[in-house]
Amino acid sequence: MAVMRHGTVQLIANEQGSRSTPYIAVVAVTPGDGMPLRRDVKYTCTCPDNDNWDDYACKHVVATLFTLSDELLLEPGLLDLWRNRTTEYE
Repeated sequence: MAVMRHGTVQLIANEQGSRSTPYIAVVAVTPGDGMPLRRDVKYTCTCPDNDNWDDYACKHVVATLFTLSDELLLEPGLLDLWRNRTTEYE
């Protein structure tokens, strides 16, 4: 699911981990053009590993980004929407 918050589009994914309730991974990017650089991407996850990776993404965030990359292959215009370059996707 994608939502608009604080002027950025955030991806919110429920990832099933080893616990009974899914983890929630949130990936946001600063507005801009084209594929974002690493410094443009902010992420968080509710999993216990989120604080143990020294500023690297946990596997749930990586899974969310893999899903996004698959969607971008099918619908390249989603990149502009995610980067907040357009408010409407045609």
